[in-house]
Amino acid sequence: AGREPVYRCETTGFWEIPGTDSCIKIGGRMRAYAGVHEDNVQGGETDLNPNNITINGHTQTDTFWMDADMRLNMDVRSQTEYGLLRGFFEFQTNDGNANSNGSPGMRHAYVQIGNFLFGKTWSLWTDLSYMNYGGALTIPGDDYTRVVQARYTQPFGNGFEIAVALEDPARQNQGNPGLSLLWPGVTDSRNEVPNFIARLSAKGDWGQAYVSGVVVDNSVRGPLLPGLGSAHETGFGVSAGLTLNVPTGEGDTFYLRGSFTDGANRYTSTSGVRSSVSINAAGTGFDTVEVWSAIAGFTHHWTPAVNTSIGVGYTNVDYNQTDAQVVAALGANAAEEIFTVTGNIYWTPVKNFEVGFDVLWADRSVFANPGTDDSDDAFGATLQVTRYF
Repeated sequence: AGREPVYRCETTGFWEIPGTDSCIKIGGRMRAYAGVHEDNVQGGETDLNPNNITINGHTQTDTFWMDADMRLNMDVRSQTEYGLLRGFFEFQTNDGNANSNGSPGMRHAYVQIGNFLFGKTWSLWTDLSYMNYGGALTIPGDDYTRVVQARYTQPFGNGFEIAVALEDPARQNQGNPGLSLLWPGVTDSRNEVPNFIARLSAKGDWGQAYVSGVVVDNSVRGPLLPGLGSAHETGFGVSAGLTLNVPTGEGDTFYLRGSFTDGANRYTSTSGVRSSVSINAAGTGFDTVEVWSAIAGFTHHWTPAVNTSIGVGYTNVDYNQTDAQVVAALGANAAEEIFTVTGNIYWTPVKNFEVGFDVLWADRSVFANPGTDDSDDAFGATLQVTRYF
């Protein structure tokens, strides 16, 4: 009689790779979108980003769009004397308005052994369990940065754990886009030290909570920088969030998150265009840009297959300088604020199949010294159909 096989893969969805002691799981999704929004949103062909609302103007951006994407991931695991050895990758490709298009883009690629993780995945700043809206919407302040990092996580029991990481500063420092407009040759693309980030989190039957902090170095350089040559501005940020399981229905949650950054706004600005430093009022050096935000939301399950979420958000950006300098250097005003209101309904008639409808209203205001301001709002809606596997 043949030898009985030994199955090492007890985790649901994994199977043993023949001839090895490793287990593998393949997953992903296929999704189709359609959306509409007003014509004062710049660059919103496949999403609605309130950061891109054009004040008192119109754009050539499409106001109706359709898109499709696909994600594929692979998770390989084995047990070692040092703990779990894991390798994970995920890529995504999009329609791109072509017969055949969409070069795969890497979302995740990391190696984990025991409590250590090396590679690209979600920043420790981020906790995606706090999101309750569709993937085609952007909510300022709810950042979801993926970044290359070296991380250590230490659990303490009872749902508590602390994690620390060194993260690639290229995601934080990829261009303060307006600096070179005022002083040619000035850039902050030089990376000299990694970002340091830490997070304490807790999880239980009641819900979950976290608090995180980050410290970054903004190294600004440029051969034409008068009297400076190069300069360093330290940036930092703090964030905290809470999700509570509430008794209004099974699976219902209330969540609240707040963040503040000073010279580290890649962690709070999902637009990807705001600078972390700005030229100071005297024109002799740099000030850090401050961003703070708060979001709150509630999700209710009407039935096991139907749930609805509502949410509100607020973000404030302070450039710490006069309007004339900001306009010349950054193409923006001295400060801005964004209000958002979201709502959705999602239906899951069968396992791994989902239909979702999201709406978003946002108002963006810009403020100039001394005391002038202007604002405009926009509305949009998206429909998405998803098959997970």
